[in-house]
Amino acid sequence: MHPDSARAERIADLRRQIAGLEGRPDPILAGRIIGEPAGTPTPPRNGTREDTRAAPRRLAFGIAEIDAAFSGEGGLAAGALHHLRTAETRGAGAGAGFLAALLARHAGAGSDAVLWVAAREARAEAGGLYAPGLKAFGLDPARLLLVAARGEADALWAIEEGLACRGLAGVVGEFQGLPKHIDLTATRRLALRAREGGRPVFLLTHGGPPMVTAAATRWLVAPGPSPPDPELAEAGFDAPGDPAWSLALEKNRDGRTGRWLIAWSRHDHAFRLAEPPARPVAAAPADRQARPPAPGDGLAHPSLGRAS
Repeated sequence: MHPDSARAERIADLRRQIAGLEGRPDPILAGRIIGEPAGTPTPPRNGTREDTRAAPRRLAFGIAEIDAAFSGEGGLAAGALHHLRTAETRGAGAGAGFLAALLARHAGAGSDAVLWVAAREARAEAGGLYAPGLKAFGLDPARLLLVAARGEADALWAIEEGLACRGLAGVVGEFQGLPKHIDLTATRRLALRAREGGRPVFLLTHGGPPMVTAAATRWLVAPGPSPPDPELAEAGFDAPGDPAWSLALEKNRDGRTGRWLIAWSRHDHAFRLAEPPARPVAAAPADRQARPPAPGDGLAHPSLGRAS
């Protein structure tokens, strides 16, 4: 056996043993899931990379008003952690759509893949990604690596491992509510690895309050009123056009916060500021709950739903 091959096997065995002691999944199996051959050593995490491809330093929106909220060249820092949240689970589609559009601006035309890790709780509440919809945003589903994690801990582990892989344009972690494994310590590790690798990592949480994290930015994403479709309007039809979002930049270590209403051009694959609707839109139903009830809350006698 070649000395390099023997060394690789010894390293792989040690990784398995350490993972077993720490109660983590098999790292060799996970390497196959996220697209690296078994036994492939991870790249150095001291700020250097073996590949020489230039990664973008900023993820610009292409809207001067938003990009001006950040210092330097404007736009989100590429090598950083960013948190996107929706206040209600029913807004999960808006959050995922906005993130898909943002990734499409910077990963859609390249050859690098995007790793999207979804915890089981998020998939159960918000559902999965829809490939034709991603393609409509300009994000090629063929370059999207999906990991369906069994729980929050496995999802966090897969995100960290993904940040150590070369050839990724970014990493996404999707969670439901207020995930207990995503705390300040865990997000500091993610932020550090994102900075070392020069690739962004996005936390997407549905139906939860603001969290204390090490993210450089935190965004509240909600669906916005779509502008009328100009082509259908010419034909006499009043129908919604491009998707729109209401964005609130709640936290920004790089500048100021703000609120914007933006839309996404499906033809140009670009963001633009959207005008408020010229006439009133339908209000959200008052009898719909923002979050699912806690166990026992829907019973006539809640005590019957609890263990004595």
